[in-house]
Amino acid sequence: MREVFVISEEERIYRMFVVELSGLPVHLTWVGDMDKAQAAFEREKPDFIFFAVRNNNLLHNWLARFKRMQLKIPFICFLGHSNWEKRELLWMAGASEVIGLPILRKEFRIIIENLMKPAGRNEKINKDIEGDLTHYSLMDLIQSLEDGRQNGILHLYSGEHRGEIILDKGRIVNARYEKHEPVMAIRMMAQWSRGRFHFEHDKIHHKEEIKLDNQQILKECQRHHRLYEKAIEAIPDKDIVFYTSPLLDFEQVGPMARKYLLFFKHGLTPRDFMEQQGTGSLKIPENLLNWIQKKWLVKRSVYNQQVSQVEKQQSASGVKRILDRVLARRKNNYKIDYTLSSSAGKADSLEELLNRRPYLFTQHQRLKALIDALG
Repeated sequence: MREVFVISEEERIYRMFVVELSGLPVHLTWVGDMDKAQAAFEREKPDFIFFAVRNNNLLHNWLARFKRMQLKIPFICFLGHSNWEKRELLWMAGASEVIGLPILRKEFRIIIENLMKPAGRNEKINKDIEGDLTHYSLMDLIQSLEDGRQNGILHLYSGEHRGEIILDKGRIVNARYEKHEPVMAIRMMAQWSRGRFHFEHDKIHHKEEIKLDNQQILKECQRHHRLYEKAIEAIPDKDIVFYTSPLLDFEQVGPMARKYLLFFKHGLTPRDFMEQQGTGSLKIPENLLNWIQKKWLVKRSVYNQQVSQVEKQQSASGVKRILDRVLARRKNNYKIDYTLSSSAGKADSLEELLNRRPYLFTQHQRLKALIDALG
C-alpha cells in the first residue's frame, strides 16, 4: 500500500481522487494547502505527493517551498487547462508527471497505476524539453533544472545567436556563447527575451569550469540585467523611427558598427532594434546611444533634409563640382610654389618655364563669376 498526500485547497478534488482510484493499492490523505502540508510532513513522510491546484503561480510557489524542505519525495502535479510549455517547466522542476484536469477516467487510472508501482520498478522519466523564451526567462529555467537535478545541455537560440549552458545534476558547470568566458556568457544570454530553448538530457559527468554556485550566478545575471535595463532606458525616443544618416561616411566606422547601422537604412525604432539584435551585451545599447548623439542615426525630418541635400549635390554639374574643389583648395591655403626660380638657385630652362606657366592663373574673381553663372 502506497501512502499519498494530496495537497490541495479543495477537498472535492481529494474526494474525486478517492472515487477514481478505488481498488488501487494506495491510501490517500488530504492534508490541505501547503501551510498545513508542512506540518503534516513533520509527522509522517508519504511515498508520493499529489499537488492539485488550478492556479499555476500558486503551484510553483508551493513547489518552491516543497523543494526547500529537501524531502526528496516523488510528486505529481495536477492542474487545470495549460499549454505544453507550462507542463515542460513542471517536468524540469522534477515532477514525475503533469496531468491536466479534467481527464478521461480510464486514462487517469492507468497513469496513476503505472506511477504507483513499487520503487525499483518505476524508472525515472528523462526527456528532452524545448520551449519559447518569450514565456520563460533563463533564470526561471535554470531554477527549474536545478530543482529537478537535471543533467545535460540547455541550448539557447535567439535570432542568429546560439549559446548553451551545461549542467551536472542541476548545477551549472560551464557555458558557451561566442568567445565570452562562461559567467559572462550566461549573463548575456539571460537578457534574451525572444527565441527558443532546448534541454538535451544526458548522463555524462560534465567537467566543472565555473567555480560559482547557481545562486551566485543568478545574482550576477540579475546585476547585469539591472545595468542592461539602465543602458536601454538612457536611449531617447525608443519608439521613434530612426534612419542611418545619408551624410554618414561609412569609412569612419568599424565593421561591426557598420553592420548594425545598416539595420536602420530603411528606418527602425531603437526598441525594435534591441529586441531583434540585442545580444545581452551592454555595448549594444551604449553604442546605440552614442550613434544617436553623433547624429549617425537621425529622425525622419532630419533624414529627409539630408536626403534633399545629397540629391542637390548629386544634381550639380561636373564642372561646378570641379570648380568647387579648386576654390576649396584656395580657402584651405594650400601652399603652392609659383616662383620661377629653381630650388637650386639656378635659372630654369625656357622649356621648364613654359611647362610651369599654366599654374600661374590667379584671376579667381573671374572663376567665381563663372561658378555663379553655372549655378
